[in-house]
Amino acid sequence: MTSTMLKILALLFMFLDHVAEFIPGAPIWLHWIGRISAPIFFFCMAWGFYYTSNRKIYLSRMYGFGVIMALINYICNNIYPDPYCYISNNIFVTLFLIGVISWILEIRKNDKKERK
Repeated sequence: MTSTMLKILALLFMFLDHVAEFIPGAPIWLHWIGRISAPIFFFCMAWGFYYTSNRKIYLSRMYGFGVIMALINYICNNIYPDPYCYISNNIFVTLFLIGVISWILEIRKNDKKERK
């Protein structure tokens, strides 16, 4: 299975999770299926980060999409204020932080090899 197919599958699972989250009375098994999407996205992010040619651009895209998503969440929460439906999900920030931590760990690993 290619990474594109994994991402499409994760998008489908994420859609089911959002249906269960935002539509009252949706079956609980939609949440169960939907929770599989985050680990798939994390795997694809780590895989893409490993094989990318320019990590700064890769991380800047993740950061940029995280900022855009945060702005959309802020606008939606202020236009439609509903205490029972506050949107605070932003996977791009988590993906960005995974990339930063991976990069730091790789730099430390390479520094230790150079010292020996």
